[in-house]
Amino acid sequence: MKVTEKVEVDAVTNVRCDVCLNSTQTVNGGLEFATLQAHWGYGC
Repeated sequence: MKVTEKVEVDAVTNVRCDVCLNSTQTVNGGLEFATLQAHWGYGC
């Protein structure tokens, strides 16, 4: 038997640039962004 319930979920609706604060949303409603990450130090 299938049991269904309504649930509330958090979803990412927009991503803003940390530098210029512009939205990364495309014309068709998608998101276009990348993450730059660096690890400094010994043993990385």
